[in-house]
Amino acid sequence: MSGVETYALGLMVEEMGETLKLIGKALRFGLDAPGPGNDEYRGQSARQMLPVEVGDLHASIRFAAKASIFDMAAASERSALKLRKLLDPLSVDANGNRLAPDLEGRTE
Repeated sequence: MSGVETYALGLMVEEMGETLKLIGKALRFGLDAPGPGNDEYRGQSARQMLPVEVGDLHASIRFAAKASIFDMAAASERSALKLRKLLDPLSVDANGNRLAPDLEGRTE
């Protein structure tokens, strides 16, 4: 693995970790609970910080694609397919349960 590949993969892992940490706090304390007053979250809620962390993660994924670790077009195609499955009310899991909750009435 080249130095660029190692860096790009490490960056993705780091950004995934930060996103996972924030999601964990949201699950434990609530999406809108005020975060700790430290520099990391500056007292903002998880809902306020999610765009920051997800944006950083998205940038690291795009960086890895630009480093030729994977094909971003193929990943985008897979993303669109997965989203269609999640939104399809007829998509079910292995137990026959709806794959994802209905989002009717919600906005993006």
